[in-house]
Amino acid sequence: MMFRNWLQRDTMSCSDVLAVLQAYIDGEVTTSQARRVVRHLGACIPCEGQRKLYARIKQGVRRRPEAVDPDILAALRNYGQSLTSGTGGSAASPHDQPPPE
Repeated sequence: MMFRNWLQRDTMSCSDVLAVLQAYIDGEVTTSQARRVVRHLGACIPCEGQRKLYARIKQGVRRRPEAVDPDILAALRNYGQSLTSGTGGSAASPHDQPPPE
């Protein structure tokens, strides 16, 4: 029984991972959370696809020579969060879409 409780605490669902994915990419999660995210991403192709997509977006924003409007960044973050909460349309789950190439 104790092992089962430990296992449940040590694993993350797709929803759990997507809720912290942007913070993970930004290096804003604890070491423990990061390990759990990495473990999940290693086993879940759709979530790893979302990680790659978010990382590409972040890299693209970083490459822009001019400052990015903070309102636009906030809107992008809110949109991403709406996707993970199921309120942003048909892309509520990464399993509904093929992973990006």
